[in-house]
Amino acid sequence: MFIAGEAVVEKRSGETRQILSTMKPGQTFGEMAIVDQLPRSARVRSVTNTLSLNLKGVRLESSPEVAMVIYRNLAVMQTMRLRAANEAMTSRSN
Repeated sequence: MFIAGEAVVEKRSGETRQILSTMKPGQTFGEMAIVDQLPRSARVRSVTNTLSLNLKGVRLESSPEVAMVIYRNLAVMQTMRLRAANEAMTSRSN
């Protein structure tokens, strides 16, 4: 989660990198890797000085109650992002 600063989410396309979104304080990244434990699908690059909270190496299995809350929140965040992406695609096609 970003606490301060600004970053961009980028994805490589051949020799270039395409900016997918700009992240601001309060936003999160890396949720997909927590859920599916696969390599990242994009990278996050700071464009200003940033401060972020890193959960790397946190073992959610050690606290089922905390894990349940985190996974529920991840599902809500992913749903919101999917709805926004669907809306953006619909708006562009009209």
